Amino acid sequence: MRKPSWKQRLAKNIKDLAGETKMREVMKSCEGLTSQKGKARWTKKAMEKLDQLVSSKTKRCEIMAKSSCVFSQRRIVVLRAKYKKLKDIDRLLEHMHKDPYYAKPQRKGKTIYITKVPYDPKKFQRAKTKREKRLSYCHCSYVRATRGKISPTFCYCGSGWYKKIWEGILEKPVMVVVLKSILQGDDCCRFAIRI
Repeated sequence: MRKPSWKQRLAKNIKDLAGETKMREVMKSCEGLTSQKGKARWTKKAMEKLDQLVSSKTKRCEIMAKSSCVFSQRRIVVLRAKYKKLKDIDRLLEHMHKDPYYAKPQRKGKTIYITKVPYDPKKFQRAKTKREKRLSYCHCSYVRATRGKISPTFCYCGSGWYKKIWEGILEKPVMVVVLKSILQGDDCCRFAIRI
């Protein structure tokens, strides 16, 4: 069975958390988009509509976090087993540092900090403009080509990625906060995971 697409996950989560009427309004005109620019324009408008229609920032963030890309369950199972064996979060982080996929998370107290690695590190290093940096940094094909700023609400989609990882490892709820976002003009995307 095929996994639901990002648009399908977004529609379901808006419907579940804000109702069908708001879901239909946000998702209007999303079908048949094939170009990166078309997807980017639609996503920017969809986030504006979501901000207008769902007044609760907490609910908007929850919608986006639940809509994030699906993290490999196999990797989560491996990390959970490693954590149970090591019985120490810092030793797990040391283990994770061996694999660049995990972006070298760092812990301070009860918070783990992660700076996302660029989607295309070589192009990011060569980038001269903010647009070039955005195109090479953001992992989301829906917003990579967005011109201008997009609502900060969108960046909670990225937070959902880390939420799924750490809740899977620790088997308890965690809170993820977006500290920096390339889409908001920052030099990177940085998240704080409160464990």
